[in-house]
Amino acid sequence: AGLSMSLYAHTYLPLPLIAALGTKEQKEKYLIPALKGDKIAALGVTEPGAGSDVAGIKTTAVDKGDHYEINGSKMFITNGNIADFVVIAAKTGEGFNMSMIIVDTDTEGFSSIKIDNKLGMHSSDTAQLFFEKCVIPKTNLIGQEGHGFYYQMNNFQEERLLAAITGTFVAEWSLEKAKKYCMEREAFGRPIGKFQVVRHKLAQMAIKVETCRSISFRAVAEFIEQGNKAETIITMAKAYTGEEAIKVINDSLQLHGGVGYTEDYGIARAWRDARLLSIGGGTTEIMHEILGKVVLDQVEHSDKMSKETAKA
Repeated sequence: AGLSMSLYAHTYLPLPLIAALGTKEQKEKYLIPALKGDKIAALGVTEPGAGSDVAGIKTTAVDKGDHYEINGSKMFITNGNIADFVVIAAKTGEGFNMSMIIVDTDTEGFSSIKIDNKLGMHSSDTAQLFFEKCVIPKTNLIGQEGHGFYYQMNNFQEERLLAAITGTFVAEWSLEKAKKYCMEREAFGRPIGKFQVVRHKLAQMAIKVETCRSISFRAVAEFIEQGNKAETIITMAKAYTGEEAIKVINDSLQLHGGVGYTEDYGIARAWRDARLLSIGGGTTEIMHEILGKVVLDQVEHSDKMSKETAKA
């Protein structure tokens, strides 16, 4: 899971912004080499004091004429130590005025520290980034200055959709592992899969998996048809699969008994890695808050929805 997360963080987080909004020069310098695998990319939004609260970031990009001076820090950045460039969100004014800017990691004043004391995703590079008087040319600005908040809110939809798909896959895998083990492991003279309590547990897991699959597939279909206007169903899919996939994996580990607690069957690793599903890309609590605004306040996808999301 860690390796796939690093690939996903390279391909689906920073690169779509450059592909959609970047200049010809930016695409030639960053996008094409990244797609070829010649350069590694990262997205830097999360900070020590700002995760789901994107509007709360403190990193600043001060206009100095022909360049920006960037100061601040980023936290839990996937590929942060190995990236050749990072697309960061930085304040260029008050309130929602922030911009997306490309920072080369060989820029003077840039540094990173590896975060390796994680519960899971051990094969995925994670870092804290520091920017101290980094001089970045204005040609590295993606899109329009001050529009970065809205760009990132839209970018979140694809990230959350991929998280839902990932959760569904992990839940499916965990169910299959449990089914196979329960028909091989014998106790009291027969496979444990023949005991009613185990069969009922597997049935409940199967229901969760099928529900995850259904809501994720619907979210994909609506995203293909409507793009970012499918925000509501994508948010539902992210919230639901993030929680239910963890439950399925936990049940799978339980059914494996003692061996599930070891590294021999892969369930322990999946259990650790999957815990991120309800945190990364926006916590389940934030997803529920967004949905509360849709259900109760009837706030639909729009610039207003993006601003309301920031207040969650």
